[in-house]
Amino acid sequence: MIGRKERYEMINRPFTSIDERGTVHCKSVQDILDRLASYEEIGYLPYELKALIDTIKGARYSTEPSETATASRVTDMGGYMIGQKVIVRTYSAGVHFGTLENRAGREVILSNARRLWKWHAADGVCTHGVARYGIIGKGSIICAPVTSVWLEAIEIIPCTEVAVHSIEEAEYAHQAKGD
Repeated sequence: MIGRKERYEMINRPFTSIDERGTVHCKSVQDILDRLASYEEIGYLPYELKALIDTIKGARYSTEPSETATASRVTDMGGYMIGQKVIVRTYSAGVHFGTLENRAGREVILSNARRLWKWHAADGVCTHGVARYGIIGKGSIICAPVTSVWLEAIEIIPCTEVAVHSIEEAEYAHQAKGD
């Protein structure tokens, strides 16, 4: 018979591990199935999870990593949206519009880039609305374009033609004379 302390430790083991660099590693599907089976042994597995285990086992998931899937995923992302007009949201440098020239991880280079210092989406309330519907020029403050800018992106959204037109046609922001 398993004691209360052992049961608590078994139930509260993490499904992930963290290495010395702080990188989180998820357990394999087989590790998760084994863990759920141990819950079943101690009578701590709800009916819904039993059905889920049967579904997973029936799907015949491979517990070995697929090198082909991983390699194609990484390769495909490298060129994703290159050459397209995009909205880029950053942690600390605001929201920018331009042509995505290059990206490596979170680092991106935009050409013909404009900072959207203050904007009002033509529809919607966030950067997704700006990328899809464009901006309302009145009340928006859009900076003049620069040749290129390097940014750390947390979001890259492709723009529609309507959005591109509204941002490219927006008046440049100028500081009022005498300020």
